[in-house]
Amino acid sequence: MFFRIRQKKLSNMKQNDKYFFIDGNKNVLIILVGMDSPLFGNENQYLKIAEIANSKYGFTVFGFCSPASNWEVEDNGFSFVMNTVNEYMSDNYEVYCFGFSAGASFAMFNAWKYPQIKRMLLVNPPLMVDLQKTIKGIAAYQGVSTLIIGERDPSIVLGRIFERGIDSSGFDNVVIFPEADHQFTGKFDEFIDLPFNYLYNT
Repeated sequence: MFFRIRQKKLSNMKQNDKYFFIDGNKNVLIILVGMDSPLFGNENQYLKIAEIANSKYGFTVFGFCSPASNWEVEDNGFSFVMNTVNEYMSDNYEVYCFGFSAGASFAMFNAWKYPQIKRMLLVNPPLMVDLQKTIKGIAAYQGVSTLIIGERDPSIVLGRIFERGIDSSGFDNVVIFPEADHQFTGKFDEFIDLPFNYLYNT
């Protein structure tokens, strides 16, 4: 069952234990958080991104948990994500997808099945986990995809390989983010800015 957040600026927001939802226009931002991360993020960073996307750009925003068990589910729970969005939205909507860590992997694996997903921003996915599935998923995806790997992230070696081979990687853009570790520790503002610098403006 949903309950409303008791904050005036979030009066158009609902949440349950699996996702939150902020009502807006026909453009949709989906946020797929890291594995077993709190729904709003450790510092409420996902909630902050959602607030900006809704108030500044008018987006309808959905934020989804990425439980560890989703690695074992056939489509990583991605059909639940898209079915939930479909329940709320009318026809002819477009989706921007921001995935972090495992959430980014689940998007890479499955977004190609959903033509309404026009753009993806994929931040610090664990590229060493099922790399072939990543390559196949990105190759099949018809939208615009941007991969961001922190300079201190465990996936930096593969990230640099994709950066050097951008023309054959399947990604439209690959960015190595200076001095960022997996969690973007100490870079709260930079993390908040990622979708607005790389998802909307690419």
